[in-house]
Amino acid sequence: MALHLLRSAMGIADIAALEDIQGRRAAARGGGPVMSWTRRRPLRAAEIVGGGSLYWIMRGFIRARQPVLGFEEGTDEDGRWFGLFVLADRPIPVEPVEQKGFQGWRYLEAAKAPPDLDPARTGDMPPDMVAELKSLGLL
Repeated sequence: MALHLLRSAMGIADIAALEDIQGRRAAARGGGPVMSWTRRRPLRAAEIVGGGSLYWIMRGFIRARQPVLGFEEGTDEDGRWFGLFVLADRPIPVEPVEQKGFQGWRYLEAAKAPPDLDPARTGDMPPDMVAELKSLGLL
């Protein structure tokens, strides 16, 4: 069973804003894959790569996931270690689940990960609307 990561997208309101920021960061690096950096070394990286996803918390809800394609390590100009999660290009909307934000990231067991959003059930509704309807018990 895959192991996932849970991470707060601080200051990012929705999936479109996440895609925009990730695209601008990739362009600033001259292109290449979408990456998310960390200062904490994931001891279970091998369990995440090739089956796990990074689940994004936005505005108090888990709203999207991005499959983790790889993990790279390096050191900055001051000699400090950093890690890079190499992610799939586009976030995948998931069923919104309430979750408080935190600094850094946490492991998320597959059994506790929210399922992908079913477009047959939600149509073209924006994820914010889906989250609100779900919190009201209407979805």
